[in-house]
Amino acid sequence: MKFFWGHPASSRSHIGYLAGVLLLVVLMTWWKWGMLSMCILSLVLSLLSLVTTHFDMSGTLLIELVPYWLSCGTWVFIIVFLVNKIRKGYAHRGRESVPVVFGRQFPKGSRVKRVPLSVILVCVIVALEAPLLAPFDPLSQGDLRSTRFLNPFEKALVTETTLSVESGGRFSNNWIEQSLHNANNYLLQHNENYTRWNSLIAGDGSSHVRTFLLGTDGLGRDVLSRLIYALRISLLIGFAGMLGSILFGCVVGFIAGISGGWVDHLLMRITDLFLAIPSLFLVIVLVAFLGNSLLLLILVLAGTGWMSVARLVRSELLSLREREFILAARLLGRSRLQIVREHMVPNVVPIIIVALVLQFGNVILAEAALSFLGLGIQPPTPTLGNMIGESYQTISTAWWASIFPGVVLSLIIVSFSGIAESLRREVQFLR
Repeated sequence: MKFFWGHPASSRSHIGYLAGVLLLVVLMTWWKWGMLSMCILSLVLSLLSLVTTHFDMSGTLLIELVPYWLSCGTWVFIIVFLVNKIRKGYAHRGRESVPVVFGRQFPKGSRVKRVPLSVILVCVIVALEAPLLAPFDPLSQGDLRSTRFLNPFEKALVTETTLSVESGGRFSNNWIEQSLHNANNYLLQHNENYTRWNSLIAGDGSSHVRTFLLGTDGLGRDVLSRLIYALRISLLIGFAGMLGSILFGCVVGFIAGISGGWVDHLLMRITDLFLAIPSLFLVIVLVAFLGNSLLLLILVLAGTGWMSVARLVRSELLSLREREFILAARLLGRSRLQIVREHMVPNVVPIIIVALVLQFGNVILAEAALSFLGLGIQPPTPTLGNMIGESYQTISTAWWASIFPGVVLSLIIVSFSGIAESLRREVQFLR
């Protein structure tokens, strides 16, 4: 059973689009080959050392390296995926790609809009590849006298310091250990890229000129680097909060819709009680009393977004209980568990997917609102909300510090809404 698409798209335009994306990825690989090669070397040697050697790994296996390993793994997966898609596209050229959901074909032209889906896909890839794509460390601050609120595309003199990884102060005769140490040292130098901008005019041999593509904020930090890392935090909170609210809402909705009777009434009255309280107000109160750590913020956002999902799932199940094919299954002697597994769940899943996409956007927007109010993730950790909140007072003089995060946030929310609307139309066709 294939979901949402049948055989791979094989039109010339689609193959050309994938080839263009692959070419862009190859060019970026060439541009970042030094860091990417060190990421791959660090990951491969770390896995090899765990299997073949027994030396002390405390100085080489560091938690700070996990984002780099994830980035290089994602990078390699993207290249392999694009090559495989292009190969399959040529193998199936001449066939028409027809969207398929649970074995049923949609009418021609009925598919998820590509532009919103592409925007979300680009944001996810940029978030995963943040250590490779960010030109600066997002926490690095420059000299306030010379780098505060630099305009976009303005140049500055940058001096990078050297960071060394602890290795016991001795040279290892084991080539795996020494190579792994050198690769990790190279990565952490870039990861902990402490910079000081002393002057825009002169510098010594250790300084070089760099361009801030989106300018700097009030503390001399690169807006582009902070924006890339802010995507990671915002999308992580959105995904985790969405997953928690969807799971809890589906459990409550399934229990209420299948059981009926007093169980249904009790669960729905509890749901109505939570719905009677404004969600944003409830989130603000909970965060103010419980704290604003990442885990608590995810739990609070998940705990205040399940009600609409529960009512949606419950109403769909109540509608399905009276459908003819459910009654026919009962007459044929199918048990309740079999009816739920074979008939109800497949018909509820498309509705859940639409709710999932909408909830993703809602959680990201709620997190941005809390961070804007100072109740979300606290600085200096960047999120889209606190980047806007830190700079909105200077929007008349330094518009780039708040406008660019606002544009990215708006694109994400609009894209999720567009995808949800497209999915809703396709679900209506299925019904």
